Formats: sequence, structure tokens, C-alpha cells
Amino acid sequence: MQDIIFSHANAYNPLAWRYVIDRKYAARSFSGTREKLQFIGHSHSPLSITRKHLFKFVFMTPEESKPVSVARHRRQIINCGSIGQPRDGNSMACYSIYDTRAATVEFHRFSYDFEAAGEKIIRAGLPRYLAGRLKKGR
Repeated sequence: MQDIIFSHANAYNPLAWRYVIDRKYAARSFSGTREKLQFIGHSHSPLSITRKHLFKFVFMTPEESKPVSVARHRRQIINCGSIGQPRDGNSMACYSIYDTRAATVEFHRFSYDFEAAGEKIIRAGLPRYLAGRLKKGR
């Protein structure tokens, strides 16, 4: 499958910075693009959204190291997760690997010294809540 698009927030209107985490913005993402597979981020929450048909979408929060099948005949949006500033309640960093041969996306988590990272955020003069978010994952 080479029918792929990558964008930070959403591919249909990148400058709007919409979070694609619900049916409304998933529908807009599917209708505003042609690609079968969309990789996004921005919400910092790993997520797989599959379009079953015009009105049905399946939202799935992936489990670590459990591959998510990439539907060959359906459209999907994959939110890759976040290496920094997680917002899904898990303080561990998350990244994903797309295996084109197996047609799967696998999500991986790893721990890091979020307290040291939080101190650097504070020393840089950034808002304190950004440092706190690292520990909470929200």
C-alpha cells in the first residue's frame, strides 16, 4: 500500500490544528483526503480509526506491542502517539512502526526520566503545567 499521507494534525486542513479524536473530525479527515492510510499526531494520543463504511467508524486505543492490522480495503487514520507531552494518561513515551509487508502498525512504549525533562522545561521558562503533564500523561 503506497496510498499514504502524513500530517501533524489533520491532512484536510493542516493550518486549523484540529484534534482528530472523535467522529466529527475523523469524518472530515476521510472526506477531505483521498489516501487510504493517514498518519497523524497532534493530540499526542495513540489511536487507530477505521472507516467501515460511510457512517461507521471504529476507534481503537492500541495495546503496546500488539500489532494493529492495516485494512487493505478500508481507510484508516493512525495517530502515532507521542515521544513528548503524552496526553493519554500514560507518562511513557510512545512511538509506532508501520510494517508495509505485514500491513500492521505496532505501538511501543518506553520510560524516560520525565522528572529531569520537566526540570529542563521549567528552567527554559516554559509554563509549569507542561512539566507536570509529563508525569501525569495528561
